[in-house]
Amino acid sequence: MVRSFWFVTFLFLFSNVSGQGHDYGLFRQVPFQYDSIQNARRLYLIGDDNTFGPFPIGFTFCFFRASYDSFYVSTNGEVTFVKPTPAQAPAPPIYSRRILPDTIARRAVIYFLKSDFYPVFPISKLYLETKGLAPNRKLIITVDSVVQFLCEDRYNFFQVVLEENDGSVRFNILKKDTCSSWIHAHHATIGMQDYSRTIAAVDTHYMDKPLKLDSISFLFSRDSLPDLINPLADSLVCSTGDSIRLSVNTMVGGGSCLWQWQVLNWRINGIVIPFSNDSVLFARSAGEYDVLLGNGNSTIASKPVNIYNPEYMNFTLVGPDQIGPTLSYTYTTNPGNGLSYHWICEGCSLLSAQGFPMMSVVWPNYVLNPEIQVLVSDGTCYEIFRKQLWFFPLSTSKEQISEIKIYPNPNTGDFTIETLSQLKAEKLKIIDPTGRVIPFDFIQINQNEVQLSLRRRVKGLYFLELNFTEGIRKTRFIVH
Repeated sequence: MVRSFWFVTFLFLFSNVSGQGHDYGLFRQVPFQYDSIQNARRLYLIGDDNTFGPFPIGFTFCFFRASYDSFYVSTNGEVTFVKPTPAQAPAPPIYSRRILPDTIARRAVIYFLKSDFYPVFPISKLYLETKGLAPNRKLIITVDSVVQFLCEDRYNFFQVVLEENDGSVRFNILKKDTCSSWIHAHHATIGMQDYSRTIAAVDTHYMDKPLKLDSISFLFSRDSLPDLINPLADSLVCSTGDSIRLSVNTMVGGGSCLWQWQVLNWRINGIVIPFSNDSVLFARSAGEYDVLLGNGNSTIASKPVNIYNPEYMNFTLVGPDQIGPTLSYTYTTNPGNGLSYHWICEGCSLLSAQGFPMMSVVWPNYVLNPEIQVLVSDGTCYEIFRKQLWFFPLSTSKEQISEIKIYPNPNTGDFTIETLSQLKAEKLKIIDPTGRVIPFDFIQINQNEVQLSLRRRVKGLYFLELNFTEGIRKTRFIVH
């Protein structure tokens, strides 16, 4: 994610480095940490105003939208990246502190405590170490027991840590003392600039006064995990009503330095949402949403996004339940701004235009399990709402089919059918809501009454279809 600082020339970001727990723009004070130098490589024969390198970083480091794999380090507290590769030697270091961006040769540089430091042999030391496993390696550069020029009695200890995973830079300052014997030792610069020398982030608060720091760490981070989630204020019709769409940026990095992460899952109030491994989530209820990302070796969690009570839209279909062939019927559903409607019915003819919350239909003939459906969409998310229908009898004579009785209803799969018309079991059909014919056993009690026993007893709604000479009659019963 490219943050806004890429596009400005100067950023003066520190206000009071002695405060605790404050945020200084792109530099953020974090709990103090000083990485061990026990297994680090020590550079010998270091001298005043010396620069050493190039050294391999040990991984590709993304710095101000450019990738680097080697660096130089100076005893005055500078880390320099030089392009093109292979790296060219930087200009000789200048002992005095400089305001960034500087006017030295074109280079990318980190001032991890730039001042006029003076190594005292053999006490002063310079350590380098790359440790960890990809993609979580880090380069640690430590300047140990150096004094400031003409202040040989005050030792200073500081280090810079470059993180492969997110391209962050951490400044660990164990001790930085003051010196009144040499004007340049009063000052120090904590900051950095890009290769073009047009973008810089720097602390200028202490540029004109003595700088004294003890046991403090600052973090410079280009990419902020809270910015990974982007809530979009779309009102979407989904299975439980209106939803808020959340999308996540899985490309962590900046410019040409990007790392692809995979969505492991989303969480609501810390509880994993099953099968939520897509980069888009429809938040269908109020709560605190965050996302877990992984790259095969490590995971990161985003800052939560709070969704407050998305409005619930209860869509219903209004219209006749009982229908007859050749007659027209009108059905309506909830209207909504920005929504489209697509109507569907098996064996029917649509008499109105698509795209509206109202539709007129006609069934030319009888169909099995008639149903009217409407697909409601806002162009991104959709939901289908259904209404189950049934046909009233089609009379072929003046005689009307008498009422059919099913008892008990509900039942356990054993029930009796009674009608005034002549009833034959072979004219009966039992159908479940999917249209599957259910087998049954029967006992003919008399010409108007039959006892049925279902062979397949699954709780739910069933349809009884009776084939009379006058037409087909359909009714419902429930097995519980």
